[in-house]
Amino acid sequence: MALGALLVLKAERLRPITWLGLARPTPGCGWLGDALALLAAALWGATTVLIKATPLRRVDPEKVLLYQIGAAAIVAPFAMLVLGEPAPSRLSPATIGLILWQGVVVVGLSYATWFWLLTRYPAPQLAAFTFITPLVGVFAGWLVFGEAVSPGFAVAILFVVSGVALVNWPRSRAACRGARRDPG
Repeated sequence: MALGALLVLKAERLRPITWLGLARPTPGCGWLGDALALLAAALWGATTVLIKATPLRRVDPEKVLLYQIGAAAIVAPFAMLVLGEPAPSRLSPATIGLILWQGVVVVGLSYATWFWLLTRYPAPQLAAFTFITPLVGVFAGWLVFGEAVSPGFAVAILFVVSGVALVNWPRSRAACRGARRDPG
């Protein structure tokens, strides 16, 4: 997303110190996992840049969400066939509940909120907060399931918080005054 903003969103380019805040290692993953994570990040970033750089930035967040859900509903069955995945034959009440949770809360509320935030804040600074997601997942695992949290988690928290702080580091007063005078 930051690279896309560099090329397309001229008003939302990152400063050198903020690039440092976006750099982070991915320990413990194999090359395939790293490649898939990089692909997912690139596609998420492309979606963000596409929304910010086109008239979609002025469309209601709910409508943008429906566009994405509609496209996924068309593509997913073909992907299932190409990958040889079987169609679900029986769904338990727990599975139906989890699908509803994913559809309503994870996709519906969180993505609509994300698209709404994109209409109000610079994409690179907003995207930095997505690094908090894995921390919330680990914390929720500890809170809900009693999973062990390693000492490395404290280090991860420091790195993520430092990265978010660097990305959102305040501009100097002179740079802010110059940005106000030159909107383009």
